Amino acid sequence: MFRKWIRPILRAVPLGIGIATIVLVIQGSIEGSGPITFLSIGMICLAILHYEEK
Repeated sequence: MFRKWIRPILRAVPLGIGIATIVLVIQGSIEGSGPITFLSIGMICLAILHYEEK
């Protein structure tokens, strides 16, 4: 049952983080290395998803 939820979560997290990063940058609420950290987390989720599919 747990594995059933992993793929949708690993697909939704990068999308949510990407949208949140864009909104925060446009608002000027986030500066420095914050956006890079957020987008890195999204990329890690996508890499895990890709690795699991193989």
